[in-house]
Amino acid sequence: MLFVFLSVCTPNQCNSTKNCFNANVTLACNCSVGFIGNQLRCDDVNTCIALPYLCNNNGSELSCGNVDGNYVCTCNTTNRELWFECPDVDECALSRNSCHVEANCINTPGSFYCSCREGYAGDAAYCEDIDECQQNTNNCHKNATCINLPGIFACICNTGFTGNGTACDDIDECALGKDSCDSNATCTNTNGSFTCHCNTGFTGNGTTCNDIDECGLGEDNCDSNGTCTNTNGSFTCHCKKGFTGNGTTCDDIDECKMNIHICDLNATCSNTNGSFICHCNTGFTGNGTTCDDIDECKINTHNCDPNATCSNTNGSFICHCNTGFTGNGTTCDDIDECKINTHICDPNATCSNTNGSFICKCNTGFTGNGTTCDDIDECKMNTHNCDPNATCSNTNGSFDCHCNTGFTGNGSTCDDIDECKMDTHNCDSNATCLNTNGSFTCNCSDDNNSVAEICKSINLTALCSSSSVCKIMDIGEFGIAMYVTLFFQYFCQ
Repeated sequence: MLFVFLSVCTPNQCNSTKNCFNANVTLACNCSVGFIGNQLRCDDVNTCIALPYLCNNNGSELSCGNVDGNYVCTCNTTNRELWFECPDVDECALSRNSCHVEANCINTPGSFYCSCREGYAGDAAYCEDIDECQQNTNNCHKNATCINLPGIFACICNTGFTGNGTACDDIDECALGKDSCDSNATCTNTNGSFTCHCNTGFTGNGTTCNDIDECGLGEDNCDSNGTCTNTNGSFTCHCKKGFTGNGTTCDDIDECKMNIHICDLNATCSNTNGSFICHCNTGFTGNGTTCDDIDECKINTHNCDPNATCSNTNGSFICHCNTGFTGNGTTCDDIDECKINTHICDPNATCSNTNGSFICKCNTGFTGNGTTCDDIDECKMNTHNCDPNATCSNTNGSFDCHCNTGFTGNGSTCDDIDECKMDTHNCDSNATCLNTNGSFTCNCSDDNNSVAEICKSINLTALCSSSSVCKIMDIGEFGIAMYVTLFFQYFCQ
């Protein structure tokens, strides 16, 4: 396998006096036009000394002046009034230029410049062929191969296609008879080629096909009582002696059907290839010509259900489901007392069916043996989840939680009701409401007029003489607001 490594010059690959170019699989720098040296150093060439004729055009008085990497021609006079138009030197026509062999020289007044020809790229001092194939700038057909040439490229249609390279059409080798398929194979045209497949009855790679011996490989469809004969690409089937049919189907002479056998009355005649076999029927044992009854129950060859009882009969047996089960004997299903409601479980218990019986289990919230279940008082046993500010009420098999007065919630969670904020208190208009957990308190203000109004509202002034004033005593942390509950002290002054 061939690997091609591409290197691409970057703007800063070389300095201003060098040019970058691709050298096989690496990058290199060469000196620009007007400079000389190696990849490490480039020095200016004094073009006027190296090429003294550059400014000498048919004897014209021109002076050559060297500049960095180039030169300029000026008229040989110092008197501006005597200057005349200096005739241009055509460096391109006189081959006095440094253009690359694959570059075009373009003359300009007093100088020239170089331009790489079409199909080439570079700085004109060095022009490198553009690989249109590699850069995918060609117009070759997808079924063609691009071949790069100096300055140009060529397109050649791939094998199996025909055309001019920019347009390629498939060649139908099968239709044109240009295939290499075997005479016993089928040619199939493909895009740019063809395939060969051996016909049925043959094997190979398509260009060579050999007959398949279906008989020897056992790939025939002849009857087991037929004989297979191989042919070129196929085979034939013939029934053996003692059988009749077309070879793929061969029927034996049925002695059983024709009743020419000697089987016991309790035996079954089975036809075989060219003969017959006598088999004692199920429930009997012997050689087929003599058959005796088998006691399946005794030798445990019956198919009664494990929950059934086996009873032997002549040539067979009978299965009866045991008590607590129902079915045909070979299959006995448990009687689901729970489902058909024949259990004795308590109404507050759950019945669970078992094999041949059932189990009673008291429901959640009840206790007992299942046939008798008593309610569990969660409130009394303190197994409820009521909020500390709720009251637990036992119910049959459960309990209810109700938030206490002054609280709100679902019972399991109770939040304090702020009567002051919700303005559901009954404090006097001259009192301040203070919320408490589950309730509130009312504190009267210190205004004497307010105190007088309180005394008046509860008719305490009547207790004092006309020459005295009613006063309410401070009886502790409850303050004067305790008049609301009529728990107060008073005196006259």
